[in-house]
Amino acid sequence: MEQGTSRGAPRRLRAALKSYLEHRQSDRLVSIADMIRRTRIAMPDINLSDDELEQVIAREVVKYGGCIAFDRQSFDPLSNATRSSTSPSLAGR
Repeated sequence: MEQGTSRGAPRRLRAALKSYLEHRQSDRLVSIADMIRRTRIAMPDINLSDDELEQVIAREVVKYGGCIAFDRQSFDPLSNATRSSTSPSLAGR
């Protein structure tokens, strides 16, 4: 069981993100999809959903002055395709 959580983020996850963000040599965008994938590999026991992990990563990136690429694809049941196919009044917009 992970101890020392704050705002849903385990202390060791925040520490790892801090270390990465402080020592990175590039001003490139931080890919949320890549960071989630790397976190899942490095810390497979993290008990956060991808949405929660995205929020934690984004918060830490912003805190250390980084730029974020929100490039993770997620299922959106209310996407435009779904709305336009179920609501004829929105189809032409």
